[in-house]
Amino acid sequence: MGTVCAEKPSQGQTKTFFIAMKLAQFLYLKNHGERRTPLLLLDDIFDKLDAGRVSCIVDYVSGEDFGQIFITDTNRDHLDRILAATHRDYRLFVVENGCLTCEPTSTPDNETQKNAELVGDMLGNFLRESGLETPLLEYRVVQSWPSAVGETIALHTTARFVRDQALWVEVRTPVLRTQLSMMRQQLVRRLNELVGSTVVYDIRFC
Repeated sequence: MGTVCAEKPSQGQTKTFFIAMKLAQFLYLKNHGERRTPLLLLDDIFDKLDAGRVSCIVDYVSGEDFGQIFITDTNRDHLDRILAATHRDYRLFVVENGCLTCEPTSTPDNETQKNAELVGDMLGNFLRESGLETPLLEYRVVQSWPSAVGETIALHTTARFVRDQALWVEVRTPVLRTQLSMMRQQLVRRLNELVGSTVVYDIRFC
């Protein structure tokens, strides 16, 4: 006999129930599937949960029944506190403006550092094999336009999209359009430097 859920559970209770169901599904797949430990993705699970529930969940999935775990959260301070409380090895990957970086969280041993590098390689390979690397880089070029030209010019221009390795930029004054055209190659180099890859070869001002 199971425990009956409350007729009007709180949002935190409802989320806890669904997390418990997902963890049960994880264990079922591990024990009755291909006998391999699946990856566990906990996507923004801490929202609407109190500190006690969060601590119990993180402590539970840090046990021997679970393998590699990916946890996502938009609150950096919150996430730092949660992970530090586990007293276990972890790596923190930050996604900002389409750019993925791995931040050092402690002094890792060689094996931990190697695992972190493998995860970074896996993500990079996944993006390439899925055909997502180029769209991601193009998105980063568009987002990098204000940094490339500075705040003043950015107020009078809008980077729209990348097409055929050219960035299309809307310019709201003819004089500024002429000035930017004269800086075209310099801006191309700057944009590629900001994203860390050769993504665009031209800029079209419209």
